Amino acid sequence: MSTCVHEATKVAHDTCVHKADIVGRAVDYLPISQMNGMQWIGSSILFALTATVVVFIFMWGRKRLV
Repeated sequence: MSTCVHEATKVAHDTCVHKADIVGRAVDYLPISQMNGMQWIGSSILFALTATVVVFIFMWGRKRLV
């Protein structure tokens, strides 16, 4: 549960942080449960881009040889 997130002003937020003895901040941008899927999607995109570049280089190189 987040603490002091809904404070309206900076003074109220600072007071709440001091009262709750909060010394740091942590933000979860991507839950760990989604990390596996995101890695597969990212690697698939990179693989597709690599395959496209390789096909382009082979086609371009073959065209120049003939």
